[in-house]
Amino acid sequence: MEREKLLVKALRKPTPVMEQTLDYWKRESYRMKKDDYVWHALLVSASTMGNSRGYEGLILNTKTYDKVAYDTVHRKSLNQKIAAIDFIGPLQEAKVRMPPKKAEYLNTNFHTIQRMGGAETVKQLILSLSGRQRKIDFMKKTFAGIGDFYARNIWMDVYHSDFRDSIAINKRIKQVSMALGLRFNSYHEHEQYYLQLARKAGLEGWALDRLLHNHLAEFLAVIS
Repeated sequence: MEREKLLVKALRKPTPVMEQTLDYWKRESYRMKKDDYVWHALLVSASTMGNSRGYEGLILNTKTYDKVAYDTVHRKSLNQKIAAIDFIGPLQEAKVRMPPKKAEYLNTNFHTIQRMGGAETVKQLILSLSGRQRKIDFMKKTFAGIGDFYARNIWMDVYHSDFRDSIAINKRIKQVSMALGLRFNSYHEHEQYYLQLARKAGLEGWALDRLLHNHLAEFLAVIS
């Protein structure tokens, strides 16, 4: 397929800016060292679910982030019962999409983490899970609002070794598939196609994923 060949050719020769993108995401692996990483990852997921604009308002804005940071919410929980309403204000302030629904997710997930022994305990637990699939299954079954995409993306954001050969399928990847004229019957089938594409381009699946997610317009232009 000609369009696929054009895409593979572009992926084989990423621009300097694209190389910088990959370097940036590899450096993000330091976040996994933080005790509250799981909660942070759930906040990132809430901020980008449906629309990535919330990331800047919630995650990159220190003033807003501090209102929902794990230590802040945990300290507050020592004096009062945390409820979904405690998260709605900061989410609205950050212009996150669907604040009430995501506030429910965060409230549920905070209490889940607390029941399991706290953020550090949960982080150590998930790191102890062997293999990619067990980690994916744990995230999907344990946390509200986490499906196939975020169950992978949470690990890919920190360049975890179990997820170097993974693709987090969301609407951006689907746009590429549409431009290529492709349809898939399942998440697994969709992911496998891009993993094969990554091998053709001489890349880890992780690298192909980060490139398509962060430089979508450039690659769509190549395909077109």
